[in-house]
Amino acid sequence: MEVTPEWHQVNNPLDIWPMVEYHGMKRPYDVSIKAMLEDKNIDSIVVAVWCSALWKYMPNFDELKKFGKTIYFVIEGPREEVHSLGAEYEMNGFPVFPNVITAIEVLGKVTDYAAKLCWS
Repeated sequence: MEVTPEWHQVNNPLDIWPMVEYHGMKRPYDVSIKAMLEDKNIDSIVVAVWCSALWKYMPNFDELKKFGKTIYFVIEGPREEVHSLGAEYEMNGFPVFPNVITAIEVLGKVTDYAAKLCWS
């Protein structure tokens, strides 16, 4: 991955913090999300984002939609910024969850339901 330090092991889940230390916030998110969207072995993505009054991650929503994969976001930070940023994500069609555990639980239920629909 072009933003990963030599010593950093890329695994699942992907921890982008070492990349952030070298490149700032935006580029590691963009490159990492794009790599996962392009990987045919990945069906869905949960992205945890930190926001503050000084920084908010704004992906290119139209670009994300082109891949047709399920993408859930978790936004953490000061309450007001979280609600404001979350509203923008949701207005663009991307669900936002209060924590990773909830996002994974919902993803599991949606996946189970989809599988039942396919087999019934």
